[in-house]
Amino acid sequence: MARAVMFTRTFLSASSTNLTRKVTIGFTLVSRANERALGTTTTTLSRRLSTASAISTPGIRHLSPLCSTPPRLYNPTYIPTISSIPHQKRRLVTSTNTMSTPDLPKVQTAIKYNENGPPSVLHLSTTEPVPTPSPHQVLIKNTFAGLNYIDTYFRTGLYPTPSFPFIPGKEAEGHIISVGSSVPASYNLSPGDRVVYTTANGTYAQYTAADALHVYKVPAGIPEGHAAATLLQGLTAITLVRESADVKKGDWVLIHAAAGGVGVWLVQYLSQKVDARVIATASTQKKLDLAKSLGAEVVVNYVSDDYIKTVKAVTNGAGVRVVLDSVGAKTFDGALEVVARKGTVVSFGNSSGKVPPVEIARLAPKNVKLLRPQLFAYIATREEFETYADELFKWVLEGSVKVFIHKVYPIEEAELSHVDIESRGTVGKLLVKIPQ
Repeated sequence: MARAVMFTRTFLSASSTNLTRKVTIGFTLVSRANERALGTTTTTLSRRLSTASAISTPGIRHLSPLCSTPPRLYNPTYIPTISSIPHQKRRLVTSTNTMSTPDLPKVQTAIKYNENGPPSVLHLSTTEPVPTPSPHQVLIKNTFAGLNYIDTYFRTGLYPTPSFPFIPGKEAEGHIISVGSSVPASYNLSPGDRVVYTTANGTYAQYTAADALHVYKVPAGIPEGHAAATLLQGLTAITLVRESADVKKGDWVLIHAAAGGVGVWLVQYLSQKVDARVIATASTQKKLDLAKSLGAEVVVNYVSDDYIKTVKAVTNGAGVRVVLDSVGAKTFDGALEVVARKGTVVSFGNSSGKVPPVEIARLAPKNVKLLRPQLFAYIATREEFETYADELFKWVLEGSVKVFIHKVYPIEEAELSHVDIESRGTVGKLLVKIPQ
């Protein structure tokens, strides 16, 4: 006679309105003989369960004896009876960690464009679909999007736009809605967490599905908006100094656009953390005064003054050991002229246009090293990403570096934010406020 075992498991599901309900699912485990008699297979069962509508529970890992892949939680109106799992194949697995999302809208507000061009191609849409995250992603409800100069490169077509329509933005802060089933527990990400992240694109929107690899839990004490004003440009500064150029104490370093988004981080990090000697260029006296206050030893107005002459005079003709250049086409030749023998030129931006193809023999007379780094190659692992982010936010919390926010724009003024950043009249970070 076949033996059967009955048991139940109860799940709790908290909705966004904080109502709690119980969902009880019953299982019947029978012998192989009964399984064959019933004609039900494990494969058929799995297919039936995978089509059930899901419910979810914030911050709780669930155990299920059903299958070898992470199971889903099921609609309380669907109560399956299991008669197909051989005893030796039953095991415990964890499910996707999600928030209950009964009120998650189908569409969202976002900024998008359908063609490359000036800032006027940006327009507001209220009918963009809310993204569906993959198992290795988290779904985030954004509060602030960080504007970076690279956003203008995609908009103008300097960098190829992957497809149209296109939602720009590579950085934002917000709160986690759901965590994919393949996200490692070691990432310590849970629904409800306030996070900041950098991603491929798509942060000028209410919701973004972002790869969990580069999602970081914001430390307590960081003001709203400051995380989005810190992450991408701060990480860029740290990796440029430490990995690209390997700047040492006492090195002369030339920084172009020293009052820009990355520039203010570079000046602070080099002068206060590395104890390097900084020569900073900028276009206005206000920006030069800021760079000086942040620790630059020498400041030069590159519009009205000859920065090449100044660099040579300050360094007694030797030149600087490192040039950090985000300007691109207009400053590249000057970088090769002012860099010292065995020095390093790091070209990391194109605000004046792309650097033309370089004849490599131009580097030979002084044995110059030339780099065109990309941030994501320096933070390709979770360990690299967390190590640099931990250090960066530690400095912000202790007040040893300052966060500079030029302006917070409502999402309706995204076009104006692009006009402003391209005018080069801004100091520090520009943020876009995302409607809730």
